[in-house]
Amino acid sequence: MFAWKIPTHNKFSNIDCKYLYLKPEQQERQPVEGDFCLAELARILSQLGND
Repeated sequence: MFAWKIPTHNKFSNIDCKYLYLKPEQQERQPVEGDFCLAELARILSQLGND
C-alpha cells in the first residue's frame, strides 16, 4: 500500500496542480475527471496528513 506521510502543520496554498494519483501506477486519480478546482488540492492533501 502507498502510505502518504504529510505533516499536519504543512500549509498548502498557491499550488499549481491539475490532478494527482493517490496510489502507485496511476491508480486512484483525484479528481476522477477534469482538473482540481481552486483549493480542492489543499483539502485533499490536508485529509491525508499524518504526523
